[in-house]
Parts: sequence; structure tokens; C-alpha cells
Amino acid sequence: MEPAVVLLLAGVAAVAGLGGAFASGLLRWPADWKLPATFTALSLPGSRPAAPAVEQAAPAAPATADFHLTGAPQAFRDFLAATPDGVARFEALKAFLTAQGVGDVLPAWQLLQVETTAEATRCAIAQFAFPPDAQWPQIVPVLQIVRERIVPAVGPVRILSGYRTPEGNACAQGAEGSAHTRFAALDLQAVNPVPQAEMFATLCRSWYETPAERGFGLGAYYTRTAPDMNAEGRFHVDGLGRRTWGHSYEAWTSHCRELRYITAQSPEQKKAAEDARKKAEDEARARAAEDARVRAAAASGAAPESAGDAAAEPRRVIIAPVGQTPAPAQEPSAGEPATPPPGPDSPAQPGG
Repeated sequence: MEPAVVLLLAGVAAVAGLGGAFASGLLRWPADWKLPATFTALSLPGSRPAAPAVEQAAPAAPATADFHLTGAPQAFRDFLAATPDGVARFEALKAFLTAQGVGDVLPAWQLLQVETTAEATRCAIAQFAFPPDAQWPQIVPVLQIVRERIVPAVGPVRILSGYRTPEGNACAQGAEGSAHTRFAALDLQAVNPVPQAEMFATLCRSWYETPAERGFGLGAYYTRTAPDMNAEGRFHVDGLGRRTWGHSYEAWTSHCRELRYITAQSPEQKKAAEDARKKAEDEARARAAEDARVRAAAASGAAPESAGDAAAEPRRVIIAPVGQTPAPAQEPSAGEPATPPPGPDSPAQPGG
């Protein structure tokens, strides 16, 4: 047999023997030996399908931002870091507000804002301060009023002044004994400003319509004849009693007192009130004319004319000071307590 044929047959036999050895388990692949990736990617007839690639876990979603730090400036974070147990006290305040059901009304950092940045800089006072823990419950009814009466009326609001230290209250020119110093009041500003006349009319309407037992106190710092006195549209809210006041902290200066017509009245009630007002004015003019006629007759020495056949009765003439015409008395509108006249005895409102 030719040598080439012998070599070929020997090679075939060797290959066949090697395959049989592997088949019988006499020989095994090295444990750490793997086929190249190009071979493992092949799909040969009868071979097992490759195992699906293991999917990598999706990255965890970022944690939800802390609502109570929304919009907080770096100055507030510095304040927490510089205050002993500042972070722990802030966490405790947040937990308290949440437990009272008012944790979603306004960010807690704003509650600790003594005054706006400009005022704090002008007075060189601390911009933020923690109220005593015992005062925390007093802010709860205020936040309830903000959620239920203020936001539905004027939309979202921000706090311009929350808890005030005595120095902060003096800086803000607040009333003596201000509710801010007891953590029982907020000075607010509408986030989406509207004309002030419209905004304060809406606030006053909400105040009139709120039941007295809610204790809604409203500082309506708007004067129709001097609207620039409160360019930022600031107003005060507390829960210490149903009352309202204006720039002087007196009830009679409240813008709401100027707007009694906005109380809920039917068209018939409004017409009756207008008719009564006109009648009172007509009667006052008639009395003034009659008094003038009697004075003129007395000055000329002539006897006053009689009315018809009846004898004329002497009249008592009251002469008012020149330039002063007494206005007709008006009854307070329905559902509203009478407003005491301004004077030295008018009590100052402790809310500003």
C-alpha cells in the first residue's frame, strides 16, 4: 500500500479514536477552557440554544425632593448647620406638622423665616429662627385657614414672615405683642399676583364668609386711596379670633370695613339697602332746608309760616358748626358686628 494512503488511514483512525474517547468520558475538556466567542455565537443544528443574557437591574429612581426644603436658599441650610441640633429640630418640626395633618400646606423652612431678606439685611437681624417647641401647636390652625380659606381665594402663597424674634418683630414694625412672636401668625404674599384691589376684595369676601368660630384674623393692609403703601401685596393671617385691621392695626382701618357691600346679599336686599340710604339722605337734606328756613325767619323777626290751617309750633333749632353736616346714622349690614368708632380707646390688634 502506498505510504500516503497509510498515513491518511492512520489519521482517520486517530481522529475516530479521539472522538470515541471524549464520548466515553475518558478525556474531558479542561475546566477553564472556553470556545472563542465567534464559535459560541454559532447556531449549529441540534445544539442547545444559548441562554438569554441576564438583564442588568435598572438604576434606582432618585429620592423624592423634600417638600419642606422646596425653594430653600443656601442661607437656610447654613442656619441649620450652625444651630445646635438644627437638623434634628427641623426634622422634628416636619414630623409634627405631618402628624397634625398640615404637613403639605407650606414648606417648613418658610415658617422659620423671621423677615424677608431685604428687611433682615436692613435691620441686621437673624433671617431664620426656631420657635420654642411649646408654641408649635399654635401654627396648626393658621395653616388650616391658609389651606381652606386663603389658597382657594388667591391661589398659591409664600411666607414673607413666619416666627419672629422680638428683634425681628421690631424690624418688621409689627404690633406690640404680635402673634408672630408666639408662632401663631403668618405674613403672606400671593405667588401669582393680581391687582391688589381685586385680591384684597377677594380676601375680605373669604373673611366675611368664614364662620366666626374658625377664629380667622386678617390683616388687610390695603388702602384704596393709597395703594402704594403696600406694593408687595403683603397680608396677615392668624387663628386667634375673627377680626380684621389695616395699616394702623385698628379695626376701622381695615380694607374689609370699606367693602361691606361684598357680603352675601340678594339683589332685593341690595336694592332695599340702596333705597334706604337714598331716603335717609333725602330726609337729611329736607331737615337741613327746614332748619335753614326757620333760622332765616328768626333772623328777620318774622313768625314762621304755619302748615295749612294748623297753628305753627315753635321749633328748636340746632345750629351745626360751619362746614360740618352730620351724616345719617347707618345700621351695620346683616351678619356683621357693629364697628366701634375710631378713637384712643380703639384696641390695637395684636396680629401685625
